[in-house]
Amino acid sequence: MTPGRRLAPRISAALLALAAPALALTGACADENNYLLVELAPHAPATAAHVRILKGTTLVNAFCVSLSGNTTASFVLERDTDEPADAPVTIEVRDYSMILGQDGAAPGKTFSCPSSVPGDFTGVEQVIETGFCDGASRALRFVVGASCATSCDAGETCGAGISTGGTACSAGSCCRRSIEDACTLENAP
Repeated sequence: MTPGRRLAPRISAALLALAAPALALTGACADENNYLLVELAPHAPATAAHVRILKGTTLVNAFCVSLSGNTTASFVLERDTDEPADAPVTIEVRDYSMILGQDGAAPGKTFSCPSSVPGDFTGVEQVIETGFCDGASRALRFVVGASCATSCDAGETCGAGISTGGTACSAGSCCRRSIEDACTLENAP
């Protein structure tokens, strides 16, 4: 675990409830930490995702998630109070039509990733770099399996983050890869 961010314990607890309709943030937000609820909404043909969380170039956590239908998976990132809110964290999501080991996992649940993630990569890698909103919890949505009609420009990603208009990015839209002010994200439920 990387000093300064307690991501692994919070992620592990949240991953146990990936398919739960509402991740229990109530009570947890009462302390001085900030939270980022990351939602993974499936979009055909994606049925699995490989997620990597980095602080700078250091890998903090990686996991695989089974996706299908309307089951949105989610996990929570937590910021330590001794870290500045704008210290960036990078979330990378790659969608697949199948990953080895997925067949035993229910939609919205994690499963053990193979040591190298082979499988049928179906779309584009979605990468978002963001900090936290000081004193508040926000939600960040990835439309996993999104495809944009045109190639996204440098500094953009397809189907994740927020648009230039400040709304959640849709499945066919190119949106900013770097979110300078996490407070512009939607409030976490």
